[in-house]
Amino acid sequence: MQLTDKYNRIHKYLRISITDKCNLNCLYCKPTKIQSESNHKKILSFEEIERLVKIFVYKFGFKKVRITGGEPFARKDIAKLIGRLSLIKSDKDFELTATTNGTLIKNKVYDLKKYGLDRLNFSLDTLNRQKFIKITGYDKLNDVIASIDQAIDAGFENLKINSVIIKGINDNEILDLVLFAMHRNITIRFIEYMPFSDNFYQEKVFISSQEILEIIKNKLNITPINSFNGEIADYYQIGNTVSKIGLISSISNHFCSKCDRIRITSEGKIKPCLFSSVREEVNLANYMRDGVDDNKLIEIIENALKIKKFKHPDLLSIKKLKNNNMFKIGG
Repeated sequence: MQLTDKYNRIHKYLRISITDKCNLNCLYCKPTKIQSESNHKKILSFEEIERLVKIFVYKFGFKKVRITGGEPFARKDIAKLIGRLSLIKSDKDFELTATTNGTLIKNKVYDLKKYGLDRLNFSLDTLNRQKFIKITGYDKLNDVIASIDQAIDAGFENLKINSVIIKGINDNEILDLVLFAMHRNITIRFIEYMPFSDNFYQEKVFISSQEILEIIKNKLNITPINSFNGEIADYYQIGNTVSKIGLISSISNHFCSKCDRIRITSEGKIKPCLFSSVREEVNLANYMRDGVDDNKLIEIIENALKIKKFKHPDLLSIKKLKNNNMFKIGG
């Protein structure tokens, strides 16, 4: 069966956070060294994660499952989880992916490939060591670059780099980041700076996808690519290369009408939208721990999706959201 909302959008992409812990303190996500991670007993167990993935893949026919965080590789024994989830692929084909800051997987990338991970997205906002320290709070740039190069060497395909651009911080590195990706034949996506709880969002440092596009077009020959159904980025081919540029305009140009994803937080709560309020969340972990069977859980998931609105709130409303932390949601 297909999982649809009340606007008949078919959902086939699950983003499931396995931890809200992160070893970095990025300006746009978790800018202060706050000890706000969930109690370990609250976060989903590997068994609960596996159960949910099976439901979304077997019952709803989901085609992609992304492991997120926090930093997912901060979770102990994650390789075992990847191995367990990859076994599901022997019965039902889907893409198993992860998003990472790349600082904890240096020299472990080859094992991740062996355990069955299909693809990786890396967060990388600067190529300058001092800026990296300013953005993340830590001197880890070389580890990220090494992990990206090892992922290429390990044979991961369709690798992506995600970069959040902020005026006055890294907007002068847009072309450098594009060239970095080009030289490695991988895709880079630029993501608009978004307001989340406690990230001190300021509109004066916001730079739109259109502005980023103009900067790139002034220096490089790029051609628009027709995006497939559910893709939230607008993609461009760079000349005759295999590399692509993606622009994700979460703030300046909503893509809600083609959203096909569901997010589950590390505590097991469905968030119908990245900018859903707390009262719109449905706690699947509580139901599972109360002993509901799969049929009832499927019904709960279907009802939870009916809460999803046609589009996310306006900027003013988003800025007022409480307890809407990126590192807890999983992006």
